[in-house]
Amino acid sequence: MGCLTKSIIGILITTMGFSQTGEVFGYVKDGDNNQPIQYASVSIVRVSDNKIGTGRITNEKGYYLIQDIPEGFYRMEIEFIGFETFVSKQFQLQENDELNMEIVELELKVLKGTKVDVSVERPLYQVDVDKKVYNIEQLKTTAGGTCCDVLKKIPSLDVGVDGTVSLRGTSNVTILIDEKRAGMLGGERKTNAVAIPVPASTIDRIEIITSPSAKYDPDGMSGIVNIILKDEKKNGYNSEVSLNAGHTGKLTSSALLNYRVKNLNIYAKSNIDIVQKSGNGKRNISLLDSNDVSIYKSDEVNNTNSQQSINFLNTGLKYFFTKNSQLTIDAKITRSSKRLNDSTYYNLNGFQPNKSIEKNDTNQGLNRSYLIGYSYQNSTNSYFNAELVYDISDQQSNQDYLLNSVSDRSIESYQSKRYSVVKIDHFNSLSDNLVMESGYKGRFLSIIKEYGIIPDEYQFEYEENIYALYSTLNYTFSKKLSIKPGLRFEWVNSIIESSLKDSVGGSGIFSFQTGTTKNYYNQIFPTINASYKLNAFSNMQFGYGRRVNRPEFNALDPFPKHFFYSSIDTIGNPKLKPEFINAYEIGYSSINNKIKINTSVYYHSIHDLILWDEGLVSDSLSLYSFENYGNGTLVGAEFNIKIFPMSNWEMSLTVNPFRYDVYADNNESEFY
Repeated sequence: MGCLTKSIIGILITTMGFSQTGEVFGYVKDGDNNQPIQYASVSIVRVSDNKIGTGRITNEKGYYLIQDIPEGFYRMEIEFIGFETFVSKQFQLQENDELNMEIVELELKVLKGTKVDVSVERPLYQVDVDKKVYNIEQLKTTAGGTCCDVLKKIPSLDVGVDGTVSLRGTSNVTILIDEKRAGMLGGERKTNAVAIPVPASTIDRIEIITSPSAKYDPDGMSGIVNIILKDEKKNGYNSEVSLNAGHTGKLTSSALLNYRVKNLNIYAKSNIDIVQKSGNGKRNISLLDSNDVSIYKSDEVNNTNSQQSINFLNTGLKYFFTKNSQLTIDAKITRSSKRLNDSTYYNLNGFQPNKSIEKNDTNQGLNRSYLIGYSYQNSTNSYFNAELVYDISDQQSNQDYLLNSVSDRSIESYQSKRYSVVKIDHFNSLSDNLVMESGYKGRFLSIIKEYGIIPDEYQFEYEENIYALYSTLNYTFSKKLSIKPGLRFEWVNSIIESSLKDSVGGSGIFSFQTGTTKNYYNQIFPTINASYKLNAFSNMQFGYGRRVNRPEFNALDPFPKHFFYSSIDTIGNPKLKPEFINAYEIGYSSINNKIKINTSVYYHSIHDLILWDEGLVSDSLSLYSFENYGNGTLVGAEFNIKIFPMSNWEMSLTVNPFRYDVYADNNESEFY
């Protein structure tokens, strides 16, 4: 631990020097929504010859610091795509002057054409060096809705019927709220959109990060969705109440109360979601022997009805010691309840007696999340942030099965999850055109799961500790070109403990993998992002990053999930290895008087691919598990165009074709 502490401190040490010339510093924000503008071009122009003497770009917090400016008369110009250029008044710098340019507000550019003037409206999205930012206030149809409704409106995202979020065709995506992992409800790594109880009215913007820097966790093959909530800045009381109902059995209500006075901001948010769903399906199975003679045939008809409710309460406070430092204390409580009725009729065509199976599933969940954090911003060239997060999640479910309308068996399950995060971030301006960001993050996860036909029949325990150090450099070569390389190093250790009692549920058909399974590994995750500004209205981006897709917990659990009432069953594989991905992306964005274009092409090379593996246990039972099967590739393109054909009219089109190829080299099935 001593060595690790020294390493962290070593990364955060910065050097200071004494300038022999003048310097200029300040802050740039969006004049429409008061949000900081990242990567805006700040130029110091000599009055004598109207040439740029020096310059740099704003950092991720909107601040800039330009040092070592020779004595003389200058003006400052600030540019960012889609905004009007800001030009300051003439000023003089002398030796050792430190000129504070205060706050500069950039206004949206008015685009004039021969027949149409595009109104000065906050754009739907903005393109930064490593992400695309969607401004939610432009999605008018989300008023009164939920976070799930907002995500459905983002062109790059797809939200399934069950709430699964996909980015560019894959559900291996990480979802964050204010750069913190969202959705502790449930037992998997992936976040379900339904499990994010955040009203649409509290969301300011959504960041789609398809090429994340080394600052972010490398989890998720396709990237990160970061949901940024609004931050109330008005003094006094502010409140909001909303109610939304749908004809399909959907009901959403939310309330928000905020009180701010001087240095203290206290807030409380609540949300209630009730969703009812129904569905049906058919499945036909035929098995033939080597002589093409039918040995088994099944026709299955399934009907499902469910009702889910989520109650959410969030309260906390922010105390501002100064305008540059603050303490945050936050607590969230989420209670979920779900009832499911699933009935399946099996027509076995004379091979076996026909049967019907009905399952009534009741699931209760409770999650508590606590955060304490401190941040300090030196107004020009440094930033420090420290956070401690602790999550507690408990789930209990009961499944009652009826065979041919007669109660047959009941399955109980209980799951407990504990998740804590220790995080330290720091960035510092090393020079006029070089910014360094570094930090440490520790993630500690513990899961205990007990379930079965008899109490505690199957016991699955999982522990995972991840220690990470990262560093990034943001270097500005010119007012047009900037590059941001980064490196992240992770130490990972995970332990699986699985055991079972004497089973009454058919475990004699095959053997389980019980005992202790350990997986320790170290990995380096390099990243690089670059942006080139072609002109005032268009730019290009390039991104590369190494990422990881760690196995879901159900994919590691070696015990059955359906208890042989179905013609199929699934078990996990505790020996699964993570998938590792090398992701490449090239993008182009442009805006002019009648059209906005944003397009990109991407390529992912996937190693140790995790896929389903099927085996036949008996004439009537197929068993599925998971294996690491060779490699794969994902290649695709994303194209978004927005056209303004006439005043007060706009048309948009989004296309995302992709191809997913698997190159399997494991043809043996040995899991049963």
